[in-house]
Amino acid sequence: MKHLPAGATERLAAWLAEAAIDVEASVVAAVVSHVEWLLATNPTINLTAVVEPLEALRLHALDSLLVLPEVNAAADGLLVDVGTGGGFPGLPLALASGRQALLVDSVAKKADAVRRYVVSQNLEPWILVSGERSEAVAREGKFAAAVVVARAVASLPSLVELAAPFLVSGGRFVAMKGNPEPDELLRGVRAAETCGLVERSRREYELPDGGERRMVVTYERTGAPRIALPRREGMATKRPLA
Repeated sequence: MKHLPAGATERLAAWLAEAAIDVEASVVAAVVSHVEWLLATNPTINLTAVVEPLEALRLHALDSLLVLPEVNAAADGLLVDVGTGGGFPGLPLALASGRQALLVDSVAKKADAVRRYVVSQNLEPWILVSGERSEAVAREGKFAAAVVVARAVASLPSLVELAAPFLVSGGRFVAMKGNPEPDELLRGVRAAETCGLVERSRREYELPDGGERRMVVTYERTGAPRIALPRREGMATKRPLA
């Protein structure tokens, strides 16, 4: 089993300071503990392909927290993470923003593992975890989100469609992408129009100590969708709206 080296908390704090992201020391320590849990759990439940400890800290914890400005710019209210995997980016962003959160992943064993961790940290019911598909969760109508986040789990048109049913009027969808092609960005705009959203901002940046290119695209819920949402499970990826 691999572990984070001594000084990991200080390393994450330094990366965040380099990126001008302000996070309380207690939150940084809690996020480091989350990565430690990820590394300890991964040999039995495959939660990540990133197994080198400092890279896991950088590519999961740091990467998640770098979109904190977009999350904080949304109105107060629930945060929903679609496709959370091992709890990223939703858990670090919930801790850093102080928002209640719902972490959704359709792979039941991943969701169950994250739920056990959340319970072990006494974070439930402030942070909830669902092992259902996001369409099914949205269809229940129990969760109205001020902000939805998703990290590179699908193309922008698919992500926009999955996020839209959760959002209240004026709610924000924060999509984290690697280096999307112009065509994907354009299709995201078109899908957003169908789903009652408009694109509000794009921000490009690089991860410290690696230089990986990232883009965060933010959409806002401004009206009603032109079609009934959510569609049947899997349609957003099989037959995207744009």
